Amino acid sequence: NNFSIAKYDGVKSWDIDGFSYTRQGWFTGRRFGKELNHYLESANKIDGTYRNQYYYGLGRHISARGLIWKKGFKGYCEIQKQIDNIDERYKVYYYEGIGYSLGKNIVKDESFMKNISSSIEKNISENIRYYIYLGVAKVLDERLTRQIRLTDILKSVDKKYWKIFYPLEAKNLFLQNN
Repeated sequence: NNFSIAKYDGVKSWDIDGFSYTRQGWFTGRRFGKELNHYLESANKIDGTYRNQYYYGLGRHISARGLIWKKGFKGYCEIQKQIDNIDERYKVYYYEGIGYSLGKNIVKDESFMKNISSSIEKNISENIRYYIYLGVAKVLDERLTRQIRLTDILKSVDKKYWKIFYPLEAKNLFLQNN
């Protein structure tokens, strides 16, 4: 049921105006388990105006299932075949959602980036890595503190994607010097 989707950090369904398609995508796994074709069927039932939010949430869910757990790569590859067939304008949100979840793990453990960057390079095509790193940068921007050593994290990222992190470098220098 969709009621659990609307509950988040003490917010009840009657406290929000509208519906969170990001949350629906994020909790798709609870709803459909390993029935991957239902993931995309559910997306196709959503108005195109909001479908990007669903794919962003789905990316966050799949990241945890497919890129963080080594045994999850088989499942990731299966859904990846289906994701390759969706409209390009929604696909970028899916990959940004993946990056956001990866970024949350990097904030918790900086060495995680070393472990995951090789998986990104091997398993994610070059034309979509940008969106994954964009999601990582979003989390780092939200949660950057003095304790996070951004330069150590960037050592694991291919140099052609560093431009995404330039604003964070400036913020990091400010934090380190104050």
